[in-house]
Amino acid sequence: MLPSVVRLHKAPPVPRFFKQGLSLDHFLIRSQVISLYRQIARCTKGMEKSNARELLDWARMDFERNRHETNIVKQNKFDLH
Repeated sequence: MLPSVVRLHKAPPVPRFFKQGLSLDHFLIRSQVISLYRQIARCTKGMEKSNARELLDWARMDFERNRHETNIVKQNKFDLH
């Protein structure tokens, strides 16, 4: 009997579409955050362009800063209405 050669390879990387999905709470909070951002954008329609741009830039910067936040307990101190 001939010895067989066994190759040990690292497992292939997990495809991107298999990444961890959002929990129901995360999904609901995410939809509330998107709704809040759209509401802020709608509120700027009657403002001067410079003021509207400043408000949208400030809001976007704040939203981007918290984009990857996953701690729901920490988020409970903010009300998203």
